[in-house]
Amino acid sequence: SDMGASMEAFTKTVWMPRPEEAVDSVEPLEQTQLCAQFSRTLELQNLRTDLNEAHRQARRLENQLDHRLDDYDKFLEDLGRFSSRPVLTDAFDFSNATVVGRGHYGFVIACKRRTVPRSQVVVKVMSERWVRVA
Repeated sequence: SDMGASMEAFTKTVWMPRPEEAVDSVEPLEQTQLCAQFSRTLELQNLRTDLNEAHRQARRLENQLDHRLDDYDKFLEDLGRFSSRPVLTDAFDFSNATVVGRGHYGFVIACKRRTVPRSQVVVKVMSERWVRVA
């Protein structure tokens, strides 16, 4: 899998001399610098491991969110398809309607309400396709 490949890319082997050899062959300043470099190398490896884990978690959460949004879209489609009927013409009189505006998601129409004669209303009409976006 690509997980193994990504882990290999971040693996680094650090060879340290045995403690008795290090004391005899390395000056104290060099020994301090080697210890600091070794410490930074370990810290960097830990950060890379943490970053890889964060990427895996982000991908997992993104997949979960995609599945939930797909389920939500399916629910809205089913709701629109199986439990509704055209009701706009029951509630609004479109005989003298005026298109007020048009956008990416639908139309805005000025018309009259049927239940209260001569009451002007504005209705936004859109496709079920855009419900989630709008």
